[in-house]
Formats: sequence, structure tokens, C-alpha cells
Amino acid sequence: MRDEDVPAWWGALGLPGLVDMHVHFLPARVMAAVWRFFDEARERYGVSWPVTYRTSDAERIATLRTLGAGSIQPWCIRTNLVWRNR
Repeated sequence: MRDEDVPAWWGALGLPGLVDMHVHFLPARVMAAVWRFFDEARERYGVSWPVTYRTSDAERIATLRTLGAGSIQPWCIRTNLVWRNR
């Protein structure tokens, strides 16, 4: 499915829109480390895990809006509430 197909998909299901429950908005250094983790997935785990939306915060929010996200509940928005998931 392509991004442009998403609104028609959720519309056909009779949904009023989407809610995104897991989007990372992190400080630049932390965000770079997260993307690096995914960049190294093939070497570390034998499986590629590409980041599809490697864009600025504003661009990711715009993408969510284009997809029909009426509510965005970010995992962490540039605060000190950042922790290691290891």
C-alpha cells in the first residue's frame, strides 16, 4: 500500500481517521542513534529494517496528517523523558 492509498483504505472501513500511537520525536543526537540502530540491523541481526520516514519532525507530522491521523500521540517529544530500551 502506498501512502496516497491510506485515506481511501480507512475511509472504506468506515473509520473517521487514524490515531498514531508510536512515533518518535527525539532530540537530534538520540534520533540519530535510533536511525543508526535500524541502519545496522542487517549486520547485527541478519534482517534489514529500513526507516521509511527519515525526515524532520515537521515533515513526519505532515505525513501523519496526510495519511489521515487526526490524533498524534508521540512516544516522546523532545523532553528529558528519554530512556534506553536495551
